[in-house]
Amino acid sequence: MKKYGILLVKSLVGCVFLAFTLFPIVLLISSSLKIDTEVFDYRIIPKHITLDAYKQVFRILDIFTGIRNSLFVATMVTVLALIVHSMAAFAFARLEFPGKKGAFMWVLSTMMIPFPVIIIPFVFYNQKSWTGEFALGHDTSYGSACIWRIPF
Repeated sequence: MKKYGILLVKSLVGCVFLAFTLFPIVLLISSSLKIDTEVFDYRIIPKHITLDAYKQVFRILDIFTGIRNSLFVATMVTVLALIVHSMAAFAFARLEFPGKKGAFMWVLSTMMIPFPVIIIPFVFYNQKSWTGEFALGHDTSYGSACIWRIPF
């Protein structure tokens, strides 16, 4: 009996977390179906359901081009990553070479840090707002240190 009580408590806690997770998504979809004057009314089910927001998105934005470009980039990144990572995995698994453990640790450490964390400082540094001018070509200790972190 104690086993079922623990299972019941775990299930209730899971349902509470699920409700907290799904509520913003439900509110987002509900708000997208409301007319402009009802958007800040926090009812889950709108009084007047309309698809005008979706019509406006498809009319103003070229959404299908963005979807096509995203699918192309995601496909190419996946294919190239599979090719490169398969070759690296084969080399580390089957071949013996000097510095194998150090190289493996370097590759493993670069995989633990997501690429956006590495590239965002470069993007921000090269923006006009951080330096007052475009900083391409300027040598700084920060930029010089970051370049060695990017895996090639």
